[in-house]
Amino acid sequence: MAAVSRPPRARPAALHCWPTTAKTTPNTSCWPVRHPGLSWAGRLGRAALTALLLPLLGGPAQAGRADQVLAALDAPAARAPAEARAAARLGARQPRDPTRGQTARASAWLVVGRLGVLEPEIVDQARLTLLEARTPPAVRARAAWALGELARGHSPGEVQPIAEALMAAMSTPLDPESAQQVVEAFAKAWGPHPHGVDADLQAARALNALAARQRAALPGAWGLVMDRVLSPALVVRLVADSAAAARAAPTPAHLAEAYSATLTGVRYLAAHSAPLIDRAPREDQTVQAAFDALMDSLTVPDRSLSLLVLWSMGEYAGDPAFARHVGPQLGMRAPDPDPVVRWMTGWALHRLRSDLEARRGLRQLISAEADPDTLRLLGGLRAPGEQDPLQRVFAVDPEGLK
Repeated sequence: MAAVSRPPRARPAALHCWPTTAKTTPNTSCWPVRHPGLSWAGRLGRAALTALLLPLLGGPAQAGRADQVLAALDAPAARAPAEARAAARLGARQPRDPTRGQTARASAWLVVGRLGVLEPEIVDQARLTLLEARTPPAVRARAAWALGELARGHSPGEVQPIAEALMAAMSTPLDPESAQQVVEAFAKAWGPHPHGVDADLQAARALNALAARQRAALPGAWGLVMDRVLSPALVVRLVADSAAAARAAPTPAHLAEAYSATLTGVRYLAAHSAPLIDRAPREDQTVQAAFDALMDSLTVPDRSLSLLVLWSMGEYAGDPAFARHVGPQLGMRAPDPDPVVRWMTGWALHRLRSDLEARRGLRQLISAEADPDTLRLLGGLRAPGEQDPLQRVFAVDPEGLK
């Protein structure tokens, strides 16, 4: 049977054609697609939005409005800004019942992040979503993620509104998932660009405010971002400013921020102790300023903060290179009415005993101590082969007690 010649089939309109590797070969790599005019980000959000948009907007009575939003997502790539603005407006909606339609609103922010259209209106909508107290955690977390995606590949001036929105969110109560997304988004907006000292200090204060308000574990990226922002000079200003605010107004929020800033300063000095010691005496002024700021935190009327500072001084300043920066101030500190704080002071001075002023301070503290329990605890500070602090003060020979 003779072969029947079939006419060439017309190419369907719903085909996307991809270039072939051979430049001389006609382009025949055409694949059918379901929605030729729909961006992949629009396809991603369409399924969730189709099922959940109508309940969010008020049911069948608002069907025309829902169709308009979905039509924007079906638009060609040239209309990506319109798609993104429509999705941002949807994501920023605040119904009377905050839980109503939250999955659709979170999906809308997913579309915004995938489209990657950076416009002031979109950033403003995301900022409102982050700062509105009634925003559900899932929606807030997705809005923060979207801001991080929008910051990719843009100049410092373009992403500055994003960074400011995220820093404003850090000063508000955040659930763990939102805090994680806010910190990661801030890393994308802030980390790739250089900043001045004042700008980095503003970022450090925002990160510190977030840490002070967290009751769960800090986001994993928090330490990396804070270390990227901090420098020895910024540690001094962060700790000093937080302590000054707590002294002026010892509210729970200010005390928590002072505690968090002090802990951050201690961790920073501990992590960078080796290079700071290696660069001594060139870094003497920087190290002295940092320890002065930490010691100044002892004037904040907060017992937990005082214990943190005293423990940190004894634990991390025991090296002779650091002890000479701390021993004189701690040795001259007036006795605290709290016996636990007095014992911790004696413990820190004992750890700093390589410094002469620290040894003198410990002698004065023990001589003035009248509480038997505190003296008993101080007497237990004894290293193998050494006299305990009480034996040294009162010149007791341990061999004569046997």
